[in-house]
Amino acid sequence: GGPAKKKKEEEEEDEAAEKGSSSSSLPKVLDVEDLLEACRSLRKCAYYHSKERVAESELIFAPYNYLVDDAQRPPELDAACRGGIVIVDEAHNLAGAAEEASSFDLAVADLEGCAS
Repeated sequence: GGPAKKKKEEEEEDEAAEKGSSSSSLPKVLDVEDLLEACRSLRKCAYYHSKERVAESELIFAPYNYLVDDAQRPPELDAACRGGIVIVDEAHNLAGAAEEASSFDLAVADLEGCAS
């Protein structure tokens, strides 16, 4: 291993450090497609890998229903978001999501049971 090989190894280590990875782990930042591909190559479940990393994450993308509906929000996400900043993409849809989360169906039979 001469100087050229050593330089190549150093470049690979620098690239891994930039991605926040080593040869045995995933990079720190991945889009969904890259996450799926990387997890497949490591024979890991992308869903469970993501759940495990929520607590250490600085940026989390989640659907509206996780924000407005306690019943649908995963406990890992609930704890990770305390004291955080929430940025809502397409906030005009947030009111509808909140309305849907707090709505319920009431059948005529339910009302009839209250009247008797």
